Amino acid sequence: MLLLMFLPRLSLYQRAFLDALILSVIVFPALYFLVFKPLRMHVDFRRKAETDKDRLILDLRKALEEVKTLKGFIPICSSCHKIRDDEGFWQRLELYISAHSDAQFSHGICPDCRKKLYPEFS
Repeated sequence: MLLLMFLPRLSLYQRAFLDALILSVIVFPALYFLVFKPLRMHVDFRRKAETDKDRLILDLRKALEEVKTLKGFIPICSSCHKIRDDEGFWQRLELYISAHSDAQFSHGICPDCRKKLYPEFS
C-alpha cells in the first residue's frame, strides 16, 4: 500500500487490478513452493518407486524361471556317495544332480585327498 502513495489517483477498477496483480505476484510463488513443488516431487518419487518395483518383479520372474530345485529325500550310499534314482539304479552324485538341476560340476582334489593319494605333491 506504500506504493499507492506514489501513484496518481486510480479508479476503483485500476486499484482492484493492481491489488490482484500484487497478490498474484506474492501468492503464486508461495503456492508453487509450498504446494505444487512438493506435490510434483512426491509424484516423481512414486513414479520412480513404481518403476523400480516393476523392474524387480521382472527380475524375480526371470530368476524363478531359471531356478530348478531338488526336493525330498535322496538316497545316497554312505561309502561311495552314489545316489539311487527313481528306477532303483545307482548313479554317481554328479550325474544325478546334473540331470535333476541346472548345476554343473568341475572336479578337483581337496588337500586331504591330495595328501592321501599323491603324497609326493604335498
